[in-house]
Amino acid sequence: MSDVDLLSLMVPAAPARALTLLVPGGLTRCSGRYRYDRQIVQGLRALGWTVDVTMVDASFPDPTPEALDDIDRILAAQRDNALVLVDGLVLGAMPAQIERVAHRMTVVGLVHHLVAAETGLDAAQAAVVADREGQALRAATGLIAPSFGIARAITGCGVPREQVAVVIPGTDAAPRAEGTRSRPGARRSTPVELVCVGSLTPRKGHDVLLDAVAELRLLPWHLTCVGSEAVAPGHVAALREQIDMSGLADQVTLAGELDDPKLEDALQHADVFVLATQHEGYGMAVAEALRRGIPVVSTMAGAIPELVGFDGGSVVPIADADAFAAALEPLVGDHARRAEVAAGALAQGATLPGWADAASAASDAIVRFAETRR
Repeated sequence: MSDVDLLSLMVPAAPARALTLLVPGGLTRCSGRYRYDRQIVQGLRALGWTVDVTMVDASFPDPTPEALDDIDRILAAQRDNALVLVDGLVLGAMPAQIERVAHRMTVVGLVHHLVAAETGLDAAQAAVVADREGQALRAATGLIAPSFGIARAITGCGVPREQVAVVIPGTDAAPRAEGTRSRPGARRSTPVELVCVGSLTPRKGHDVLLDAVAELRLLPWHLTCVGSEAVAPGHVAALREQIDMSGLADQVTLAGELDDPKLEDALQHADVFVLATQHEGYGMAVAEALRRGIPVVSTMAGAIPELVGFDGGSVVPIADADAFAAALEPLVGDHARRAEVAAGALAQGATLPGWADAASAASDAIVRFAETRR
């Protein structure tokens, strides 16, 4: 036996890295938040981490007393020096729970965006949520943000910058989108397929998007909106009424939440990706569209301007339906222009990081936070 082999027997193996992730309702939901969490978990496991995914009550970010009691029990069961990763929807609602355990364990938040910044909250509600969320952010050992914009928002709550790590979301390798003409029986007169991906909530700006496409009603297009209708049912009802009142019932489909294969099919047959969002932590759906070479028309929210760049499409001011329509019109009406921008989108998408990069950055951040606390 060589000296190297003897040395390897004498040196104890490094302890396995382990953490617990707290996430509301599980990881199966089809939104950008849950996709990010899911991909980080898979990436950490690939790097040798043991990750226990613990589903907490779906009432977060406005938890019931029973849901908070469950959090107390989960945290109490953690060993000293444990690592606990907490999705931001849960983290922002449990400042007292974090403060009770911060002396003996590392608590790291995955803050996709500040809950207090959600549209749809009145001033009084937003103030209460902001106060509670700020207290929780300051109590955590460290925080992971998906963009520098969200990192700045977090530090604006009084969190030192060294306690915030930016982990840019990745994208999966994907085939180039073929557009509507790849469908069986498609013709040159086939309507241009517009696809929007995002939960049907006020901050995603579907009402502005509908106003914009209504201005282009004489052009051949069809809009498919993919996203959960369960979060804000009153808002969804208003959108359906807006579609009917605008005479767009034959041109707009609210497809609801789609599983991964059906979502991939929708993207593969998309000609233009549209998202009139008012607020984004990053813009994962935009990144996924660019990776497939789909031209993008979106807004100056989150990291979307940096993602789209100069060649991947157009970004317009938030809540400006006229500007959105003006940016969309040439992509709908001019096939050559659409093909040119599609090539730019594909090139832009090729520059985006992968999920392995994101997982590695998250792993480094978690280790750093744990070492700093100790």
